[in-house]
Amino acid sequence: MIELKVDDNMNKNGYTLVELLGVIVLIAILSGLAVISVSYIIQRGKDNLYRTLESNLETAARNYAFDKINEDYRYFSSIVELSYEDLKEYLNDFKVPDGDDCSQSYVKIEPKKPNNTSNISLDYNVCLKCDKYQLEPSKCRER
Repeated sequence: MIELKVDDNMNKNGYTLVELLGVIVLIAILSGLAVISVSYIIQRGKDNLYRTLESNLETAARNYAFDKINEDYRYFSSIVELSYEDLKEYLNDFKVPDGDDCSQSYVKIEPKKPNNTSNISLDYNVCLKCDKYQLEPSKCRER
Protein backbone atom coordinates (compact mmCIF):
# COMPACT_ATOMS: atom_id res chain seq x y z
CA MET A 1 0.00 0.00 0.00
CA ILE A 2 1.24 3.43 -0.95
CA GLU A 3 0.86 6.10 1.61
CA LEU A 4 0.75 9.75 0.57
CA LYS A 5 2.01 12.11 3.13
CA VAL A 6 0.60 15.65 2.99
CA ASP A 7 2.86 18.35 4.25
CA ASP A 8 1.10 20.37 6.99
CA ASN A 9 3.22 23.42 6.22
CA MET A 10 1.65 23.76 2.79
CA ASN A 11 -1.58 25.30 4.17
CA LYS A 12 0.16 27.70 6.52
CA ASN A 13 1.83 29.86 3.88
CA GLY A 14 -1.06 32.38 3.56
CA TYR A 15 -4.76 32.93 3.45
CA THR A 16 -7.00 31.67 0.72
CA LEU A 17 -8.86 34.01 -1.61
CA VAL A 18 -12.18 33.05 0.01
CA GLU A 19 -10.89 33.97 3.47
CA LEU A 20 -9.61 37.33 2.24
CA LEU A 21 -12.90 38.11 0.47
CA GLY A 22 -14.81 37.16 3.62
CA VAL A 23 -12.78 39.59 5.70
CA ILE A 24 -13.22 42.36 3.10
CA VAL A 25 -17.00 41.81 3.00
CA LEU A 26 -17.17 41.87 6.80
CA ILE A 27 -15.19 45.14 6.94
CA ALA A 28 -17.47 46.66 4.26
CA ILE A 29 -20.60 45.71 6.21
CA LEU A 30 -19.22 47.15 9.46
CA SER A 31 -18.14 50.35 7.68
CA GLY A 32 -21.60 50.78 6.18
CA LEU A 33 -23.23 50.38 9.59
CA ALA A 34 -20.81 52.91 11.09
CA VAL A 35 -21.57 55.49 8.38
CA ILE A 36 -25.33 55.06 8.89
CA SER A 37 -24.97 55.41 12.66
CA VAL A 38 -22.78 58.50 12.45
CA SER A 39 -25.09 60.23 9.95
CA TYR A 40 -28.07 59.48 12.23
CA ILE A 41 -26.24 60.97 15.22
CA ILE A 42 -25.31 64.08 13.22
CA GLN A 43 -28.92 64.56 12.05
CA ARG A 44 -30.23 64.11 15.58
CA GLY A 45 -27.74 66.72 16.80
CA LYS A 46 -28.95 69.19 14.15
CA ASP A 47 -32.58 68.51 15.13
CA ASN A 48 -31.74 69.27 18.76
CA LEU A 49 -29.90 72.43 17.77
CA TYR A 50 -32.85 73.73 15.76
CA ARG A 51 -35.23 72.87 18.59
CA THR A 52 -32.99 74.92 20.88
CA LEU A 53 -33.11 77.80 18.40
CA GLU A 54 -36.90 77.53 18.36
CA SER A 55 -36.93 77.65 22.16
CA ASN A 56 -34.62 80.70 22.08
CA LEU A 57 -37.05 82.49 19.76
CA GLU A 58 -39.92 81.79 22.15
CA THR A 59 -37.90 83.04 25.13
CA ALA A 60 -36.99 86.20 23.22
CA ALA A 61 -40.67 86.74 22.37
CA ARG A 62 -41.63 86.28 26.03
CA ASN A 63 -39.03 88.86 27.07
CA TYR A 64 -40.26 91.22 24.35
CA ALA A 65 -43.86 90.74 25.52
CA PHE A 66 -42.89 91.33 29.14
CA ASP A 67 -41.26 94.64 28.20
CA LYS A 68 -44.24 95.73 26.07
CA ILE A 69 -46.82 94.75 28.69
CA ASN A 70 -44.95 96.87 31.22
CA GLU A 71 -45.24 99.79 28.79
CA ASP A 72 -48.87 99.26 27.78
CA TYR A 73 -50.86 96.06 28.37
CA ARG A 74 -53.26 96.94 25.50
CA TYR A 75 -50.45 96.24 23.03
CA PHE A 76 -51.51 92.56 23.09
CA SER A 77 -55.25 93.07 22.69
CA SER A 78 -54.96 91.41 19.26
CA ILE A 79 -52.57 89.01 17.54
CA VAL A 80 -49.02 90.31 17.27
CA GLU A 81 -46.48 88.84 14.88
CA LEU A 82 -42.84 89.41 15.69
CA SER A 83 -40.18 88.90 13.05
CA TYR A 84 -36.63 87.81 13.64
CA GLU A 85 -35.60 91.46 13.23
CA ASP A 86 -38.05 92.53 15.98
CA LEU A 87 -36.51 90.01 18.37
CA LYS A 88 -32.87 90.54 17.42
CA GLU A 89 -32.00 92.56 20.51
CA TYR A 90 -33.46 89.81 22.74
CA LEU A 91 -31.48 87.04 21.05
CA ASN A 92 -27.99 86.46 22.38
CA ASP A 93 -25.62 84.38 20.25
CA PHE A 94 -28.32 83.14 17.88
CA LYS A 95 -26.03 80.96 15.79
CA VAL A 96 -27.23 78.68 13.05
CA PRO A 97 -25.11 75.82 11.66
CA ASP A 98 -23.60 75.75 8.19
CA GLY A 99 -24.41 79.40 7.50
CA ASP A 100 -28.14 78.65 7.33
CA ASP A 101 -30.35 81.74 7.09
CA CYS A 102 -33.20 81.77 9.62
CA SER A 103 -34.15 85.43 9.21
CA GLN A 104 -37.64 84.46 7.92
CA SER A 105 -38.51 83.01 11.35
CA TYR A 106 -41.26 84.66 13.34
CA VAL A 107 -43.30 84.33 16.52
CA LYS A 108 -47.03 84.87 16.62
CA ILE A 109 -48.33 86.05 19.99
CA GLU A 110 -52.02 85.53 20.51
CA PRO A 111 -53.94 86.76 23.56
CA LYS A 112 -56.12 84.15 25.22
CA LYS A 113 -59.70 85.10 25.83
CA PRO A 114 -59.83 86.81 29.20
CA ASN A 115 -62.27 85.54 31.79
CA ASN A 116 -63.36 88.98 32.98
CA THR A 117 -60.03 89.47 34.70
CA SER A 118 -57.32 92.01 34.23
CA ASN A 119 -54.70 89.29 33.77
CA ILE A 120 -53.36 88.81 30.28
CA SER A 121 -52.53 85.34 29.07
CA LEU A 122 -50.60 84.92 25.83
CA ASP A 123 -50.00 81.97 23.49
CA TYR A 124 -46.70 81.84 21.62
CA ASN A 125 -46.56 80.16 18.23
CA VAL A 126 -42.95 79.93 17.04
CA CYS A 127 -42.22 79.37 13.37
CA LEU A 128 -38.56 78.60 12.75
CA LYS A 129 -38.01 79.03 9.02
CA CYS A 130 -34.51 78.39 7.75
CA ASP A 131 -33.18 77.81 4.26
CA LYS A 132 -31.96 74.31 5.05
CA TYR A 133 -34.33 73.32 7.83
CA GLN A 134 -37.86 73.70 9.11
CA LEU A 135 -38.96 71.85 12.24
CA GLU A 136 -42.72 71.57 12.10
CA PRO A 137 -44.26 72.99 8.93
CA SER A 138 -47.76 72.69 10.43
CA LYS A 139 -46.86 75.41 12.94
CA CYS A 140 -45.80 77.79 10.18
CA ARG A 141 -48.74 79.13 8.28
CA GLU A 142 -47.98 81.52 5.49
CA ARG A 143 -48.29 85.13 6.51
